[in-house]
Amino acid sequence: MPVAIALHGVSAGYASPVLHDIDLEVGNEVVAIVGRSGSGKTTLLRLIAGLVEPTSGTVDLLGVAPAVARRRKRIGFVAQDARLHPWRTVRENVTLPLEGGRARSVVYVTHDIEEAVLLADRVIVIGGRPAGVLGEVRISLARPRTRAMRREPGFHDLVEEVREHLE
Repeated sequence: MPVAIALHGVSAGYASPVLHDIDLEVGNEVVAIVGRSGSGKTTLLRLIAGLVEPTSGTVDLLGVAPAVARRRKRIGFVAQDARLHPWRTVRENVTLPLEGGRARSVVYVTHDIEEAVLLADRVIVIGGRPAGVLGEVRISLARPRTRAMRREPGFHDLVEEVREHLE
């Protein structure tokens, strides 16, 4: 699978280090980032979007720096809080990142492990001080996925596997 998002040896911080030596590659897939509050999940998204510069390492989006990808409209970033364009419909707001071409990959942050397992192809667990990658769980559930899948034993096994990385 071609790599759309690549972080190699990435560290970042503000007054003190937040992330340390992150290696992550994302292809044409949905990747969920989970971790405890304050673990650096949002900082990781901000690095990918080019809103924060790494203190070391490299971030590439489709082979270019995040700022270049943004100028070329090859990346979309949706913040946690509502940042909708009021002149657009809900559908138009949601599909805004698709207007520049095909959809590159999806990386999103959640605290909800069940949601991550239900939506993602891979779940990346981060944690520590400064945070690093604690583990990765590949999600092999068939698509399309439904809420009813949450009642299947295999689903709960995957949720527990993610939780084990958090402990």
